[in-house]
Amino acid sequence: MGSVQAGQQSQRQQVVARWVRLIILALGLPLLAACSTNSVAGSSWFEGNKPSSSSASKSKPSSKPLPPAAAAKDSARDSAKDAPKDSMGMLSADGSTAVAMLLPLSGKDAALGLAMQQAAEFALFDGRSRNLQVAFYDAGESPASASQAMARALKDSPKPLVVFGPLYGGSVSAVKEMARAADVPMVSFSNNPAVADSNTFVLGFGPDAMMASIVRYAAAQGIRDFKGVGRSGAYSAKLSELLRAEAAKLGGSVSQIELYGGNGVSLAEAVSKLKPSTAGGRSGVVLFDSGADLQALSRQIQLRADWPAPSFQLLGTQDWALDDLTANPVLRGAWYPAPNIAQRQAFEQRYQGVYGAPPPTLASLVYDAVALASKLAEARPKNGKAIGAILTEPAGYLGLSGLFRLENNGLSQRGYAIVQVASPSPRTLQPSPTSFQESQF
Repeated sequence: MGSVQAGQQSQRQQVVARWVRLIILALGLPLLAACSTNSVAGSSWFEGNKPSSSSASKSKPSSKPLPPAAAAKDSARDSAKDAPKDSMGMLSADGSTAVAMLLPLSGKDAALGLAMQQAAEFALFDGRSRNLQVAFYDAGESPASASQAMARALKDSPKPLVVFGPLYGGSVSAVKEMARAADVPMVSFSNNPAVADSNTFVLGFGPDAMMASIVRYAAAQGIRDFKGVGRSGAYSAKLSELLRAEAAKLGGSVSQIELYGGNGVSLAEAVSKLKPSTAGGRSGVVLFDSGADLQALSRQIQLRADWPAPSFQLLGTQDWALDDLTANPVLRGAWYPAPNIAQRQAFEQRYQGVYGAPPPTLASLVYDAVALASKLAEARPKNGKAIGAILTEPAGYLGLSGLFRLENNGLSQRGYAIVQVASPSPRTLQPSPTSFQESQF
């Protein structure tokens, strides 16, 4: 029993310490070197969700930009009332609107879960909501532990108006009916469209909107022939499917998909098979890979006898935003979709100033989730139907990573900027949309 109490005390101390650092940063005071830091693993995307054909709203998306530093300093002196009332796992203002958040706070992704919790704390501090209470529950890494966390969340008082999380698709499937039976909508951090339904929303980054954005931009530049190349696997297969669908919508076509590894085809062979369009003009070549695979792929492209090839326009995925590609001569000039870079970078700098480590990509999902929760706190809906109407606001929301909205079928849509690989820093060719009418979904 003593060890349990010691663990609880340690958790309380960690949460309070993080809130002290938030207040110190907002006041402009230096953080002491003795403050603890946390290393956070990066994230990856696998499956996405296809946008529906619902019409775009002409109303403006809801947004609450990050407060300037001066405003943060002015408000920080009153922030003591925002410190956690129950530092075991509860962040609260006056607690009139309660939401639950299920995160992997134990297991193999515990570091990621902690970083996501810290992003929620950061968002609650930024939002300055006086009517919001966020309770955190450890969903672990298995469907069973997620089910236990959901049971605790639904049993606790006050009952949450909405549950955010869990992260893994299997865990979402395990708990979604529990949330439905309790008439509590669930906004998961998964990017698997298979788990979405009218009460279970998918907030995660999926490749559907990303592929639509880059193909649409390329088509606007006169490109009608598309090709794809990447490592063989489920992700490349999904991207191939999306590439064909999006090209067809715009009157284009996909003339080649070349995959390597795991299918008996070498990287060199796959790259050598890429041919210029028989119809003339540039072909848009989508490189499905990222990270180390992308570096290897680009080196192989550079070995082609016809490189640099003016007949090829290299295109990338949203995953490229995670890497520094400015020094890669092959990729220089390539186009790829990305979240709102400037806003994301500002958040990363502020987050690292508080926690001593950069946030993982998924931190922006949690930040946006708390922004949604703040809207619920402002509106104070009385039942699941009213909550759903706020979550699925047709105009959407301007989040940390850009424009997004949740749909009645549980899927999500996002608007991306189009960025060009350049030195010394990426160049924005097309800013991220500020409305879904503008993004032409």
